[in-house]
Amino acid sequence: MNVLFVCNGNVARSQIAETMLNHLSDHQATSAGTAVRYLGFEGQTLGTRAEHPESGLAAKMVLELMQGKGFDLSHNTRNQVTPAMVDVADRIIVMLGDIPPEDFLAQSDKMEVWDVTDPIHAPRESTAIILDEVTALVQTLVREIG
Repeated sequence: MNVLFVCNGNVARSQIAETMLNHLSDHQATSAGTAVRYLGFEGQTLGTRAEHPESGLAAKMVLELMQGKGFDLSHNTRNQVTPAMVDVADRIIVMLGDIPPEDFLAQSDKMEVWDVTDPIHAPRESTAIILDEVTALVQTLVREIG
């Protein structure tokens, strides 16, 4: 099964979910964001984002927290979600908060929503809680899809 995880900036929630699903199962996960191209970050690695002085702390905290769990996300690239990604996915999980998904996403019968807070301006402790929440949701998904 091919699972596509989508959040806003493809920095935290969707990257964590992709990494955890690929680690915990034989299924294939990818991730993308709805605002990556708009923000001018398509193809940027998380490591590069974390080093940028104006990037905020989210990318750096995600990298550090995931490193603490044994995962190096520094080379993961940020991707803009596309209709082609939606077409090839068997299941699409979006974590967008108050931002509505693009029409091609919203109209997909493969889409489901996980209500997970965006850690973009969250302190480290809150980001760690979000990481654990995403991990628990992925573990539940793995049990469900086998």
